[in-house]
Amino acid sequence: AVDLLVLADLQAFANRGIEERQKEVTAARRVIDEELARYRAAVSAEEVAPLLSGMHRWADAIRATELDKYGKHLGDLSPEQLEAVEALTNAITKKILHEPSVRLRTAAGTMRGDRLAEAMRELFDLP
Repeated sequence: AVDLLVLADLQAFANRGIEERQKEVTAARRVIDEELARYRAAVSAEEVAPLLSGMHRWADAIRATELDKYGKHLGDLSPEQLEAVEALTNAITKKILHEPSVRLRTAAGTMRGDRLAEAMRELFDLP
């Protein structure tokens, strides 16, 4: 027995195949875009890590210098008191740097992130 196919039926069958393949292309592009965004974020995070480390070292150096400079004004502190002053000044430094660090990490990989990183380098004289 021979089945007679109408040309319109063949066209409809081909169109369904094309539509299914187009859905797969769209899904594949979505996966590629997501992975590319994830890769860019990872690379950007690696790029901003040295900048953030430099900024934290810079701030800690200022903190340590100021503690040394004003140490004589603090009188004779016990080891526990000195440890408390160190902890307090360290906490203040970290709190001050926390929000700029978070914003830079969040914006990393974007044009805004590049502008923020450049501004931080310029403002804090960092490499």
